[in-house]
Amino acid sequence: MRRLIIGVVAGMLLPLYPAFADSNDTIISQIQEATQDASTPEQISAAIEDMLANAESPEQQQAILTAAMSVYSADADALAAIGSAANNTGISPDVVTQSALAANVSPTDVLAATAAGNGNGQGPGNGNGQGNGQGLGIAPGQTGNPVTPPPFGNNGGGAGGGTGSPS
Repeated sequence: MRRLIIGVVAGMLLPLYPAFADSNDTIISQIQEATQDASTPEQISAAIEDMLANAESPEQQQAILTAAMSVYSADADALAAIGSAANNTGISPDVVTQSALAANVSPTDVLAATAAGNGNGQGPGNGNGQGNGQGLGIAPGQTGNPVTPPPFGNNGGGAGGGTGSPS
């Protein structure tokens, strides 16, 4: 009886595996066909963008992204172009990240870097690379001066006294 149940379950699952494999191969072949004449990253981006725009569901868009990243996994410029196409189509960066991970590609190769700071190499504030009081807890205008913390027990913190507790 046990063998019969295992045989029935295996028989039901086996026909599904080739269907998924064929589906993935079909998407990859469609991407290869769509980008066959693309010789620049801009042309690759345009072809992928067209495919993403014509996709019928978010799941299909993700499958297209994953397959495209798999096809162009060795070409950094093409991966950036695929990320640009996803961005132009309005696909969430989270979906792009998931697709990149599924394609064994670093998401940093696909997504545009997010900016931190004001972009001029200087922190906010006094213009010397260190912001107002950032990093070392220095007050504005005091950058570069040595900082000496107050010794223990001098009431420098505004609380406590001159002696430590006995325990």
